[in-house]
Amino acid sequence: MQSYLTGRGWILEKAVDGARIPWPEGEWITLPVHTIWCQHPTVAPGFLEILLNEASSTHFLFRRDSSITLPLSRMSLRTAVGLPILAPEIVLLYKANHPTDEGNAADFLCALPALDSERRAWLQTALARLLPEHAWLSQF
Repeated sequence: MQSYLTGRGWILEKAVDGARIPWPEGEWITLPVHTIWCQHPTVAPGFLEILLNEASSTHFLFRRDSSITLPLSRMSLRTAVGLPILAPEIVLLYKANHPTDEGNAADFLCALPALDSERRAWLQTALARLLPEHAWLSQF
């Protein structure tokens, strides 16, 4: 990924302790780094954020509470053109950390009705474990 993007003119930085620092070519990303910021001066949009997730050989592990897991087979979906994306229930669980953010609240209200019963139940259980007093829990 690094060589692919830098070879096409992207500037890559890793987020470390709330700061963005250059990601040197050839350096492996290790914990606790989970975010790569990519900028390109002539591409629109010129910003791409890559979020890395932790997993065991069989399960996705939610980095804020590793007791919250999901089988790897359910961790991602594919778009109509085949691009893998993180499962929406996982994305919403990350967004739940900032529920009053206008975008996060809108994403929750838009996505929740579209989740099938299994994805919805997982999100409700994970959210109750992570943030038992969370306002979104009243929406299930």
